[in-house]
Amino acid sequence: MSSWRIALLVCGLSACDTQAVTTPITDDVSNDEEAEDDRVTEDESSQEDPDEEEPDQGLPDPDEDAPLPYDALRAAGLDQYLGKPVPEGTENPDDALAMEYVWSEDAGPLCRDGSVYRAATRDMGAEDLLIALEGGGLTSDAADIDLSQSTADTWGQAGGSLDHTDADNPFAAWNVVYVPYCDGALHSGDTEEQRGLQNLSAALDVAVQDFPNPQRVVITGSSAGGYGTPFATALARMVYPDAEILAVNDAGPLLGKPGEPEFIDLLANDFGMEGYLDAACAAVDCAPSDHLTWVWDYLFQEDPGLRMALISSKTDVVIRTYLGMGLQPGKYEDALLGEADFYERTYPGRFESFIYNGGNHTVMAWAAFQFIDIEDRTPAAWLDAMINAPEEWDSLRD
Repeated sequence: MSSWRIALLVCGLSACDTQAVTTPITDDVSNDEEAEDDRVTEDESSQEDPDEEEPDQGLPDPDEDAPLPYDALRAAGLDQYLGKPVPEGTENPDDALAMEYVWSEDAGPLCRDGSVYRAATRDMGAEDLLIALEGGGLTSDAADIDLSQSTADTWGQAGGSLDHTDADNPFAAWNVVYVPYCDGALHSGDTEEQRGLQNLSAALDVAVQDFPNPQRVVITGSSAGGYGTPFATALARMVYPDAEILAVNDAGPLLGKPGEPEFIDLLANDFGMEGYLDAACAAVDCAPSDHLTWVWDYLFQEDPGLRMALISSKTDVVIRTYLGMGLQPGKYEDALLGEADFYERTYPGRFESFIYNGGNHTVMAWAAFQFIDIEDRTPAAWLDAMINAPEEWDSLRD
């Protein structure tokens, strides 16, 4: 597992910490420029020749035999838990628009402490769907870390982008699937004790049952939920093949911790994630790096219509402390901006970032969604442009 890396966020509901792992990275500006140049060349080479003859109408569609999106992850079994029975929903007594789904202890989905898994929906009668991945910590026996919540709490983080009473919230009128976090493995664990992948898949089964044909699907995740967005984005495309898919990663920049490459294998094996990350890495021939950002290359390669937003403070005190840069905010900022700059150049209009001053951690589920601003634009207003006016959507920096 020497060719991939993962950064892991440990964040509770009231206080946050982080743990991360890395392998070496090469920050070579000339390499970045070559990647951009190669992309331009590929784009130009794909343009149609105006003098080229139209193919015979009797020829088969050249895309008919093309591999499905995320074929490598399908082959590795990422989708193995989709399509399971969904329990009967119950109404939320505090919200007439909301339903709650609870799986029995022997159904498959389960929290880390053995308690039942549950998910929730809010039906606004909309054509668009927000799938929100909750944050809440990290637990790894192998790494001797136990800093995560272990029970599922529906609507535990329900402000900000999930506030349907806020007229300035661009998602206020959207249908919602709320995905609680209780596996301690970034919504991605695939072991007997840490069943995040089963839990996430179960929540997506509910999504398909209650909202079968959305026009647009936005995957959001804050804190540990942000680190779960890569697998969630891939699975969302599998269950919604015709929808527009957007992803919002809040305070999950996928930066690594220098000097501890062995931590990757330790956590990947502990969480049962190794095979999935290996498959994705092989699909893009990912290079050794301190960061997990290569997974963005894989997502963009597999889903040409995907657009992604990264929201972060410049010196997120939670992440930088557990990356060994607690007293070096400038070093953390350089790493953050370096990765963001590279992906903005490589995928213009598809990857943009909102990076603000200070050390705050997460905005999507809290009041900060509406009061932090850059050039008088809040995260809410910036994401509204991403959704409704993409030609006006670009990166913002304090």
